[in-house]
Amino acid sequence: MTVLTIIDTTSIQNYIFGSNRLRENIGASALVAAATDEWPSLILARKPQLGGKRLYSGGGNVVLLFDTMNNAKEFARHYSRQLIEDAPGLEAAVIHYEIGAEQKAGADEPQEDFKTALPRAMEALGKRKASRPLSAPLNGLSVTVDCESTSLPTTGFDSLYLKQVAKNQRRYRAISSPIEAKVNRSHQEKTRNNLEDLLPAFHPDEADFRCWYDIDAGDPELGKESEGSYLAVVHADGNNMGLRFEALTKMARDGAHAQQLLADLSKMVDSAGRCAIQKLGDLLVRATPPPYTRLAGKISLPLDEGQSTRIMPFRPLVYGGDDVTFICDGRLGLTLAAHYLDFFEKEMEERLNETEIQSLLPEELKSVHACAGIAVVKTHYPFARAYKLAEALCKNAKLFVHRAVTDEDIQNTTNKHDFSAMDWHFAGGGLYGSIATIREREYKGAQGDLTMRPIRLQDTDTEWRTWSKFTNAVTEFQTGRAWHNKHNKVMGLRNALRQGGAGLEEFMRTYELDSLPEVYSGSGHSTLHKDGWYGKRCGYFDVIEAMDFYLPLK
Repeated sequence: MTVLTIIDTTSIQNYIFGSNRLRENIGASALVAAATDEWPSLILARKPQLGGKRLYSGGGNVVLLFDTMNNAKEFARHYSRQLIEDAPGLEAAVIHYEIGAEQKAGADEPQEDFKTALPRAMEALGKRKASRPLSAPLNGLSVTVDCESTSLPTTGFDSLYLKQVAKNQRRYRAISSPIEAKVNRSHQEKTRNNLEDLLPAFHPDEADFRCWYDIDAGDPELGKESEGSYLAVVHADGNNMGLRFEALTKMARDGAHAQQLLADLSKMVDSAGRCAIQKLGDLLVRATPPPYTRLAGKISLPLDEGQSTRIMPFRPLVYGGDDVTFICDGRLGLTLAAHYLDFFEKEMEERLNETEIQSLLPEELKSVHACAGIAVVKTHYPFARAYKLAEALCKNAKLFVHRAVTDEDIQNTTNKHDFSAMDWHFAGGGLYGSIATIREREYKGAQGDLTMRPIRLQDTDTEWRTWSKFTNAVTEFQTGRAWHNKHNKVMGLRNALRQGGAGLEEFMRTYELDSLPEVYSGSGHSTLHKDGWYGKRCGYFDVIEAMDFYLPLK
């Protein structure tokens, strides 16, 4: 009897981004990667008598096959122990499914195999996750000290926290066992080595750059108060990846074929995500000409203390696969997010064209797209909240895609296909409420919705809310003769747009303008440059707001 074992590491994002200290997030990311990619293989290598085979991993899931139920359960015991000892606080649900166990003797239906068992095992896993008892840790007895990050009982002290303390002084920070694992020196060093392998353009032996590494609030690497005082948190996620795995399972010839297809797709997505991040690194280096002191002529790159390398304001936190999170200088958030989505699309297209997977996928899933959310916040803003904002913005972009694809009122069939999209928010201060609440409160004008967000990544013949049209408009306001260095005029237009038709007409008369920048031409919305609005959506308010947060990289 073959046993299918599925591990699902639950609440990964909360585990990784549950702290406002980036060093802890980085360590947590390394632990999640080890739990899903490294530890299952290590256990199987140490225990060959279990006869297990790892098929694939992705999206926090690991799928394995065993010869017997006893071997599968023995593996789960070893895995659970390693999880508890090396990654406290990271939870997982495990299901063991005997392939063919529910087959009735003498039944005429075909014998159950991996192809038909996997969907049933996934369904059983979902039920297990929904019904499992919630974790109830013992939160301390007698007199305890609270962890400064989690408020759990302290199990140790972190002497690595402050690097800006005065000489001959040391401050220890009380930490719990989950934080102790996350800030472990070996995990921090491992993530640094992995990044150097991922980004050869930043490798210390071959380049004059390195990523941000130690980037907690208050770190001078985050920029001076007057320059680089904003941080962008970018979260990207692939569209409908689960549907592709389901489709391949159904289209496979048999169980062995299904195993191969799912493993190939998992490796393909992981490789595409890594290559897309690598291309971002190459892009940043190309945009930093000699003497390598300023990126794109705008962002100063400080020297690493005691080194000759420059610090690049960019740091991947979660990468590989279609679920990616990175941080960068606030002025680079929109640009790098758009480039990442474009790189990921093209990397997946190239890989799919080389395999049979492309022919097996239904038409609507043949091309792979993704969405991104960009939260631009002050460098001292709580990181955990900034990440949640980026995640919510990514979901908002996905909802925009879903509505465009499923809306029966859309007549143009080209809009019926999946596409990449992005949404963003610039937070100059605190945030109160959800994205929908914030936009209802702060981005409603007399005529309707002031935002054009979310926007498509690629152009279409009929859509004006696209990345290229948006950036053309921002560039016109940044460098165009009629708007460059005319701050009062630009702010006047912003106020006029909020007021609606009458306010805009008065603004146009005051400045003797025939029209606004005609950047949306060719998209079937020629009236935008005359009245600033298309229906109940404004075409220029987002553009003006983004002027200080858009830096092109060429």
